[in-house]
Amino acid sequence: MATESRGGGYFSGLLEGLRFVFSNKLMLWMVLVATIGNSLDKPLIYVISPVYAKTIYGSAESLGLIVGAFGGGALAGTLLYGSVAHRLPRRLTFLSCFVAAPVVAFGTLAATPPLGVVVAAAAPASLIAVPINQLYETVIQERTPERLGRTFDTVTALAYVGIPIGSILAGVFVEEVGLIPTILGMGAIYSVVTLSMFFNPVLRQMDAGAAQRCHLEGPSASPAPWMPKYV
Repeated sequence: MATESRGGGYFSGLLEGLRFVFSNKLMLWMVLVATIGNSLDKPLIYVISPVYAKTIYGSAESLGLIVGAFGGGALAGTLLYGSVAHRLPRRLTFLSCFVAAPVVAFGTLAATPPLGVVVAAAAPASLIAVPINQLYETVIQERTPERLGRTFDTVTALAYVGIPIGSILAGVFVEEVGLIPTILGMGAIYSVVTLSMFFNPVLRQMDAGAAQRCHLEGPSASPAPWMPKYV
């Protein structure tokens, strides 16, 4: 990271962060796919899951079990990924998890299986999704100069901007076309977007950045204080 001092006010820093993001193709594409992903998976938890639990299983307890399984999978995934992250290729891991997690989650819900099956699928779906956020944040932190302190806030805001829109649309479509068609449609959009990223050459820079860091610092170098410990 650069060591230039920060300056200016909040909004000037925010605008500088925006300019930097839109000038960096890798960060721009990662923010774009994260924004689309968040606009689909967050409504799945906060909009679709409550309706699903009431409609399919008819109980609040079922919702608690499903959401709890998502949380348990996230905890297990964080512990597991933290121990193996340095051995895994970044781009392939990022994209594979981005494809597999929604396939498991949306696919299982669309099949309307018994509650035990949904709970059993929710945990691995959440576990698989863990590397997505960790790799996303790692790449952004590595590529952001220290003087652009608002960049991380900027990309976080951009990645979350689609959540309220996606939540509203999810509710509208559930009312208009039905619960299961909405789940299938959300899953299809998610799959098309994430699969297309395999053909985006810009994302190959994720691995190039990791290789450059290993070359400069050596294989036994400890992470910089600003870098997540799982890298």
